[in-house]
Amino acid sequence: MSQLKKKLALSYLGLRRTVGIIGMALPFALMIGGTIFCGHFSTEHSISFYYHTCMRDLFVGSMCAVGLFMCFYYDNTWKDQAMGICAGVGAFGVAVFPTTFDHDNPVWQGTAHNISAGVFFGSLIILSALLFPHKRKEGDSSQFKKDYRRLRNIIYWICAGIMTISVLCLLIYEADDNHDVHIMFWCETIALFFFGISWIVKGDFLIGDVYEDHEEDEEEQYRM
Repeated sequence: MSQLKKKLALSYLGLRRTVGIIGMALPFALMIGGTIFCGHFSTEHSISFYYHTCMRDLFVGSMCAVGLFMCFYYDNTWKDQAMGICAGVGAFGVAVFPTTFDHDNPVWQGTAHNISAGVFFGSLIILSALLFPHKRKEGDSSQFKKDYRRLRNIIYWICAGIMTISVLCLLIYEADDNHDVHIMFWCETIALFFFGISWIVKGDFLIGDVYEDHEEDEEEQYRM
């Protein structure tokens, strides 16, 4: 692989890590910022509720940044790219259409927001559960590489499982009339946190891949 292609590959891995970090940090940044700048000493009912606070710009900007990366997410298969576009469109929808719970926005905006959130989280779960895990390569005789790849796959599946459970809890919470406890905020926070972990691992940060093991794939991916 040429030095230019190596730099492109490493830069792209850096973008994956950045998206993961944004996902993990966003709920806590909104919570801390809401306390310091908005005078809200408790969390909002939902992460999306920060759209209606002084933290709106951070919420919208972060979701748009994630959406932009997702829409231009490039991988070796069309399935990954299709799911990336779906996640990106969902992220933009969450940012553009504010939630209407306990607010006076039109009902259609709330419906569009909920659909966008479902598309966003659903696409992330599919990416982590089905598309991120690497299959065994023919001729790979290194037990170390096999174990390493298996560890990364297990992390992806765990992240997908926890995100799925969090989304199911959100649906159960939505069906309940008691909205006194901020369960929605923490379910969304958990889902985004493990979304971030899966993307950081995909970016070779927490559990770095053996560079020689995927060098050939990256070269193919960035071939002009």
